[in-house]
Amino acid sequence: SKWEAKAASRENLSGRDGLCMVFAGLVGLTMGAARRRPSMAVALASGAVGLTLSALATRLTRHLSAHGRKVVTFETCDVFSSTAFGGNPLAVVFGAEALTDDELQRIAAEFGYSETTFVMPPEKASSTARVRIFTPTAELPFAGHPNVGTAAVLARRGKAFGKP
Repeated sequence: SKWEAKAASRENLSGRDGLCMVFAGLVGLTMGAARRRPSMAVALASGAVGLTLSALATRLTRHLSAHGRKVVTFETCDVFSSTAFGGNPLAVVFGAEALTDDELQRIAAEFGYSETTFVMPPEKASSTARVRIFTPTAELPFAGHPNVGTAAVLARRGKAFGKP
C-alpha cells in the first residue's frame, strides 16, 4: 500500500488497518508558555480552500470517523525553546484511547521523536487526563519534557487542571 497525503492527514498507518492520523496544528512552547506558529495554508488537496487548519482537521476527522476509520488527532510542539523548530520536539496525540498498545507504539515510531505522548481520559474525576509516553521503541513510566509539553498543549486548549 502506498501512503497518501490528504490535506493535513496521513491515512492508513500500516497501509491495511484503517488507522488515520489528523494533524491538528503546530505549536511552539517558550519556557512553558504555548504560542501558535503562523497558520499554514492547507486544504489544497481537499479543495476546502479557506478553511483554517483546525477547521480542516475537524472536518477530516468527522469524515474519516463516519467511514469507520480509527482517527487520532495530534499536535507537535517544541519544548524548552524560544525559537520555532528548536528545543525538544514532542508529538501530543489525542483520541487514541481505543487503540492497542501496538498501535500506540507504531504511531510513536512513525513520529520518530524521542517521545510521543497519548492523552487519554482521566481515571479519576480529580485528574485532567491520563498521559502515556512512548519512545520509538518502548513505553516510559515518566519523562520530563513530554509532561511539560503535554501540560502546555492542554493549557492552550483550555483543559489545564480540569478548568477552562
